[in-house]
Amino acid sequence: MTYPYAYYNEHEFDYDVPDDDLAADYTCASADIFIQTLKVADRKISIPLFDQIFPDTKLNNVLRRSAETYAGTMITGRAGTGKTTAALTYASRYQNVAWYTVEPPDINWRVFSQCFTRSIEKTFPQIADIYDSGYFSDSDHAIAEYLTQMITLVERSSDDDTAIVIDDLHNVFDADWFPIFLNQLLYSLTPSTHLLLVCRSKPSMPLWRLRSKQLLNVIDEKLLAVEF
Repeated sequence: MTYPYAYYNEHEFDYDVPDDDLAADYTCASADIFIQTLKVADRKISIPLFDQIFPDTKLNNVLRRSAETYAGTMITGRAGTGKTTAALTYASRYQNVAWYTVEPPDINWRVFSQCFTRSIEKTFPQIADIYDSGYFSDSDHAIAEYLTQMITLVERSSDDDTAIVIDDLHNVFDADWFPIFLNQLLYSLTPSTHLLLVCRSKPSMPLWRLRSKQLLNVIDEKLLAVEF
């Protein structure tokens, strides 16, 4: 099977970029050169470590019912309201968990898509043997093809249920590619794969259609405040 992506040289590179001018380069042509040497920092695709999770809370029961009814769940709330803790608590019930913490430079599709791919590969190492990591074009067609193929590989890689968690997703809400990414990812999910999205606010794109089709449920910080 052939996939339309470029290949990367895997040199070690942790891309925390404190310099604003350099960070801006992620969204320009010079990003192509940078991405060729990008190796995703392990902390971005690792499940966070917390001292305590709360498996028997009302919120966790809400998340369980949401997963039974919707393809994905979006947890929204301001910083410090317990969003990540809630996601971690619920995800702990899954045998397979792919976790990706989004950062501001990831607004570049080529960076984002490789980080997302690496998070899946970390959970399912066998995917790397048949799906060499790389980036796609940010055209609607290429993004749809990429996500469909990725979720298909996840489905084939395990008989157990899988949780895909994307934390701090608000960092890419303004990306031109975000609406097609969210829509296609939700439509591509299978019954054994649930998506958890963690963000500080809801995206500006309308969500009512996704909610009406039982593809996305939104839980806001009012419920988080009761628990945490």
